Amino acid sequence: MVLHHFINQIFGKRQKEVVEPKKEKISFENLKDWIRNKEKENKENEEEITILIKEKISMFVKDMTQKVNDLEDYNVDAVNSEKRINAVVKSGQTGYVNHIRGLLQNMEKINENELDQIIEKIKYLFLDFDKRTSLHYQRAAFLIKDEVEEVHKGIIDFSKFYTKTLEENKEIIESINILRNIKQKVEEIHKTNTNIIDINKKIKDITKEITNTTENNKKWSDEIEIIRKIENFVQNIKLKEQIESEEKQLTNEISKVKQNIDFKELSNLFHSHGKKMGIIKEHRDYFEDSILKDNGEEIIELLLEAKLDTNSTSQRIKEIISKKHEISKDKSQIKPDETIEISNKISHGEIKIKNLNNEKEDEQKRKKKFESEKKEILNSLKEELEKVNVVLSE
Repeated sequence: MVLHHFINQIFGKRQKEVVEPKKEKISFENLKDWIRNKEKENKENEEEITILIKEKISMFVKDMTQKVNDLEDYNVDAVNSEKRINAVVKSGQTGYVNHIRGLLQNMEKINENELDQIIEKIKYLFLDFDKRTSLHYQRAAFLIKDEVEEVHKGIIDFSKFYTKTLEENKEIIESINILRNIKQKVEEIHKTNTNIIDINKKIKDITKEITNTTENNKKWSDEIEIIRKIENFVQNIKLKEQIESEEKQLTNEISKVKQNIDFKELSNLFHSHGKKMGIIKEHRDYFEDSILKDNGEEIIELLLEAKLDTNSTSQRIKEIISKKHEISKDKSQIKPDETIEISNKISHGEIKIKNLNNEKEDEQKRKKKFESEKKEILNSLKEELEKVNVVLSE
């Protein structure tokens, strides 16, 4: 269709030979003021073009409505008697009319104020219309010549006006679009800078917290070293080590004494005495706990009665009980280890430092990501500024 040619004219890109203009140098800090001034320069021109297009749309809709009515009212049966052909033409007539009415309704609904948005909306509506109506147009035009041609001519006339308007104001429209892109990229860079500043502050706070925690750990470690050199602490440690050694020796002695008792023989001798068998079984299974419970009296009595007190077993049991009491008394003399609580603080501090370092590493990665994004946006910004002969100074 001819319409497709005009759509290509409207939205196709043309290259012109231009004289290299003088470059304007602007710092990033002054870009906002430069954008504001350029927006003021473009606003009046943009409003004039917008008003012109909207007025033409209103005229187009009004004129086309009557032409579409005429096309819809056309009686195909009155000019042709071939029913099969008429059915195809009517189908095209109905489809074409419906799509044109849809186009007109959508054109009336255009209420955007930004020129680039209006251009994009019209571009979309006409491309969509052209794509959907080609077959309907051909079928309708087979018998309905004048009315279809009138409708088509109305669309072509609007396309010619639109092409001319965009061509005459091409530099203004391009300037508006470029300026909008520049403004968006400047805002993105400012936002990225804000993110980087926030991250730097957070990294600084984390680093300070790591330093403080490290210093606290050092202070606590020094405190532990001081405590360990105090005489009472040294004596306390020696007493704990002595008790641990004595407990180990006592455990060995308990094991030897138990092995020296012939529980099998005791069971044979007292197998008919339930209570005594209970004592034997209890001491066989839980020897240490059992002798501590009654100071070994029950098992000693059974050993003496059975005449199985070999190797002074009963005396050794009494010595075990005595030593156990002695160790318990010594344990009561042990003072709480002051270094344990401080060591726990150091452990918590080390965990905190590890977590803070992980958090710091994550923030550094985020910062690197934003710096990379900023570099890309800045390069894109320079390309947009280049289009309007502006160079971003360092």
